[in-house]
Amino acid sequence: MPSPELRLLPWASDNGNPCYLNGSADSAMAMYADEVEEAQLEDGDDALKWAVQVLDEVEVNTEDDDRTKALKVAAAALSNALRVADSRGARLPGYESSEITCDARGRDDDDGNPRLPAEAFR
Repeated sequence: MPSPELRLLPWASDNGNPCYLNGSADSAMAMYADEVEEAQLEDGDDALKWAVQVLDEVEVNTEDDDRTKALKVAAAALSNALRVADSRGARLPGYESSEITCDARGRDDDDGNPRLPAEAFR
């Protein structure tokens, strides 16, 4: 387990090992890592929206298909991971909620309801 003051960076080394940063939160490398993390969260949000769109188009007779079930489980897990990232980002010192770009409401419909039906979480 790395030291608590080390920051896990959002990329791995060439051989797949985790990369860590020890230094100021406003260093050039830390700010670059922030940008990469933001892009990764946006990619995750886009992937979730795409998965939900695909699930919306699934025919009733294929709902029990293993691939459909796997996509539902993956979409639910991604939604949860993005929500955790939103929550943790909002608790970072010096950040205001308006600065957090990965908004959980972006994964909801216009009425604030989750786009995934309740069945997707079973």
